[in-house]
Formats: sequence, C-alpha cells, structure tokens
Amino acid sequence: MEYRIIKNEEHNGLEIYFDEKPSEEVRSALKEIKFRWHGMKKCWYGCAEISTVENILGGKVAEVKTARAEILKKCFCKTVDAYLDPDGGYKGSNSNVSAYDVPDKAREIIKACGIKGVTVSKHCASMCVEITVKVRLLDGDVKPFEECREALEDVNANGYLHGGWMVDPDERREVSVSYWNEWDGEKQRRAVALWARNKYDTYVNGYPFSICHGWQLKREEAPMFTEQFFDRWEAMTKIISSFNWNRSNSQVDYFDVNFYEEWKILAAA
Repeated sequence: MEYRIIKNEEHNGLEIYFDEKPSEEVRSALKEIKFRWHGMKKCWYGCAEISTVENILGGKVAEVKTARAEILKKCFCKTVDAYLDPDGGYKGSNSNVSAYDVPDKAREIIKACGIKGVTVSKHCASMCVEITVKVRLLDGDVKPFEECREALEDVNANGYLHGGWMVDPDERREVSVSYWNEWDGEKQRRAVALWARNKYDTYVNGYPFSICHGWQLKREEAPMFTEQFFDRWEAMTKIISSFNWNRSNSQVDYFDVNFYEEWKILAAA
C-alpha cells in the first residue's frame, strides 16, 4: 500500500492520501488518534506527529493504540472535544439529528471516547422528547466525607438560609428558616453540619431527583465529587448539548428545544 503525507499549513495538521483503501486495522488506528475521512478531498486528516502516523502505517498499530488509550483515559472532556472537532465539520452539525435518534448517536460517541458508567435513553410524550442521561458513580468519583465536610458547610452557609426551609438538628424535622435567628450559635452550627451530612449522603447514595434541562451540576455546589467524576459529567454534557438547541424565549414563556434533558446520578453498583 502506497501513501502520501501532506502537511496542511492552514490547519496545522496532516493529510494522508492512499492509493487504495487502507486495512480496517489501519483505519481504526487512525481513528484512535482522531483522524477523520475527508469525503471531498478523499484523504484522512487530523493533527499528530508525522512519526506517530508513520508508526501506524508501518505496522506498529498496537503500540500506538495502547499509548493513545492511556492518554485519552486522563481527560474525557478533551477526548470529546477532539471527537467533536470543529475543523472536521462535526461540532454543531449534530443539532440536525432528530431527537428520536439522539440516544443511538450519543452511544456511538460515548463508545468511541471510552466513557464508562453512563446510559442514554429517551422518553416520548405527545408534545416532546425527553433524553435521560444516567451517570453511575465509579471508584474514585467520591471524596471521603471528612475531606469535603468544610466545603459542604461553606456552601450551606450561603445557600441554606435562602431556601425557606431547614432541618431542626434536635427534632430532625423541617422548619421555617425564620427559626434560625432564635437558635444559639451552637445549634446553628449543628444545623449546618446536619445539612452537609444529609447532602453528602443524598448524592453519594444516588441523587433521587432529576437534574433538569437548563441547570447543570457545578463543582462548587457538589464538593463531594472528584475531578474524575466531573470530567465524565462535563464530557457527557458536551456530547448531549451537541445534539440540542435552545431557541426559547423566556419573555413570552415560549420553549423551542430539540428535546428536554433529564440527568440523574446513580449510586455505585
């Protein structure tokens, strides 16, 4: 098999022209380093060192794939960004996909990027399609409680008093936030500590509520999760958002989206 490697100065990348269709092994290896087929130019294109490409074309496929797999495992967000490469004409074009086909298309990307512990499904109603994303907690996704206890209490210090309700640490029942000023400092501290522990347990044991379209989990609001978890979570938001659009107008209560989103956190298996 003969080939030519041409440097694309405009995109700081490489183009590979073959005299015949390369083997499935070579094509798979090129995809591993995020090369794509250009239907108009009839070439494979992407960004990589020439030596890496020559290793693939020279038969050292297994070595290159193993090294690439180790790199990709370190950051799924970057992997997804590479897969949804705007220079490849892919990013943004997914919004043309029918909402009914989103789960199958999303699974293709999830598999290609090696993301584990997530599922995507759809629910069809009379007026809309809802896409449900479930992210299961894996080993290394959750910090020990004592490691994040202070951060949880700090989050609560600002947000708790604006919620309207709190849990009385003595009676263990919900009461109006107006009771707060009647408690001494020690009881206030215990109330905040109880809230922090409850929130930790709620998330770690599988968040029972849906995280709806238009709102996403933030690091500062959920300090019990590690960078590893947020990498997977944010990689999934990139994938799902590439299929959606939001042309809604809140001024007139008008909603126009490709589909509604529902996100859930599942406890570790």
